[in-house]
Amino acid sequence: DYEHQTLHAESNGQPAPAWVQLNVASNLGDLAIGESREVGITFAPTNGVGVGSYQFALRVTAANHATKDVNLFVGVDSSGRGGALFKVSDMT
Repeated sequence: DYEHQTLHAESNGQPAPAWVQLNVASNLGDLAIGESREVGITFAPTNGVGVGSYQFALRVTAANHATKDVNLFVGVDSSGRGGALFKVSDMT
């Protein structure tokens, strides 16, 4: 049974800043075996966010499975362009 997901700053475990948004409900309900759900995440750093690398964790919890953290890495530069690359593996 899938319970919920949250975003945290990897360095201190605190909630992610406002410029990092989870675009789905934190509780997606039950998932049947083999079922999947799309999880949208928006990174929209404001001018006040410094240039640099940032790491976050998407924490997924379930009643019948160990908690999993999916690492998210974000690079902020001054180019004004955006892009993303994700590598996801099923580690069960």
